[in-house]
Amino acid sequence: MLEELEEELAHRRKVDAFFDKFAPDFDHHRAYEVKDWSCYRLYINTYEEYCEKFSDYSLKYGKMFAHACDVASGYTATDVISFFQENCTQ
Repeated sequence: MLEELEEELAHRRKVDAFFDKFAPDFDHHRAYEVKDWSCYRLYINTYEEYCEKFSDYSLKYGKMFAHACDVASGYTATDVISFFQENCTQ
């Protein structure tokens, strides 16, 4: 039981560190609406391909992808996909 808890906590630290690096100034308290579903699906699928499948815990970061798909965010698909490729290991 303790081992499972330690594994879960390690997973959460890893996920938090990844998304903090992905968007360090992201406002977690703001609601983000998905406007570009094609972009959003691309980011979700690419994250799962290069990083890991979303867990119940990591799903909370999905709104970061909604924000990244917003033209005003300054992110490009190339930037995001390159970030996943460079920072994830399955």
